[in-house]
Amino acid sequence: MSARETAADAIVIGAGLAGSALAFELQKRGLTVIVLEALSAHALAASGNPAGIWMPHATAQLTSTTQFYLRSLRELLSDPLLAECRLPQRQNGAIQLAHSPASEKRLRSALEYLPSDLARWCSAAELSAIAGTHMACGGLFFPQAGMLYPRRLTELRLQGPRINVIYEQIVHSARWQPDAKTWRLGCQNGKHYESRYVLLAQASAVRSISAAAWLPVIPVRGQLLYLQAGQALTELNCPVSYEGYISPCLPPSAERFQSPGDAAVCQVIGATFEHWNTRTELIPAQHQRLYEMARRTLPALPKANVETNPGRVSFRSSSPDRFLLAGRLPHLESLQTSLDQNPHQMHAWLQRWPRVQAWPQTGISLAHASRGILTSGLTARLVVADLLDEQLSPADQQYLAAGQPTRYLQRNLRRHGKLLPVE
Repeated sequence: MSARETAADAIVIGAGLAGSALAFELQKRGLTVIVLEALSAHALAASGNPAGIWMPHATAQLTSTTQFYLRSLRELLSDPLLAECRLPQRQNGAIQLAHSPASEKRLRSALEYLPSDLARWCSAAELSAIAGTHMACGGLFFPQAGMLYPRRLTELRLQGPRINVIYEQIVHSARWQPDAKTWRLGCQNGKHYESRYVLLAQASAVRSISAAAWLPVIPVRGQLLYLQAGQALTELNCPVSYEGYISPCLPPSAERFQSPGDAAVCQVIGATFEHWNTRTELIPAQHQRLYEMARRTLPALPKANVETNPGRVSFRSSSPDRFLLAGRLPHLESLQTSLDQNPHQMHAWLQRWPRVQAWPQTGISLAHASRGILTSGLTARLVVADLLDEQLSPADQQYLAAGQPTRYLQRNLRRHGKLLPVE
């Protein structure tokens, strides 16, 4: 292999939404990048769904995570790549239905902080007119939301002369070389790679790299139901979210943005969210459950047995509090030494996150769960800027702080008097 194939300024582990966004940000700054992907093509895991929705995250109160999602949405809307991977809709936007009294209370509370250009309350009749089909209840309409092809967005981010994507590379070791101030990565096939910076964006690699093995990354099973021509709700103008979600019909051109070998799909209904389920095959009963959930809020869907329909199973990564992990990779052994020497100061140290106790020149972007379309871009910008010691605005510093994995160490220290085990 040539030097370009084995060494670069930065190595990104993972060629999904998170990894491609990191590579894109690094290339923008003039760095050469190697992207190591365990599978045979980009975005074959959770980033490979045929279509994905982006919309504001409506919570009852404005929190630091909600602010992060709002900032992520603004940055996604300003991304010039968005126009090249949007799913065409007869009606721009997306709907979130108030499918229960609790969800109605939450959505109405969210209107107190959601900007008026991003969200407005609509009655069932108003939403029915927007959607082109009868809605069983009212809810929020997000005029600037929509759907896109995740694999297309990933593909666009990975293009460029400074990015070299190498597939079927399962990273199993990462060793810091202090004299050279570089990282040396080893793969299961015996190949090695070197770089100044390493950025981890693939959940499957976390347990294989000792420095990151403590991170609380949880695999979450998601099953999608594919409706075929003749089953689809063709009059639906835009995506609708409820307990699950349903897409408008995908055009024939969408096939070229699907994962290789994926079944033909006219309309997508999703998705389960099961951290306890490790089954990789489609579960027929879950197909039917997803369909019946959709029928409760979209009565125009006919009664049907969809248990034998095609679909997709993938495993998204999440964390115990369902928020992403981003920033520099904490050096756990160094933090433990500090705790042993100064037990009463550890809370303060973790809060201000001393960089000297992070692994050198290493960043992470993990656990985006079902919101990688929304959050991967902002996360990548913040992680790369911080790693390269660029000046971050006070607001950006707060956004980055929200995703720091040290929050779990703080919780463990407060509740158990020790850094690990992470909950």
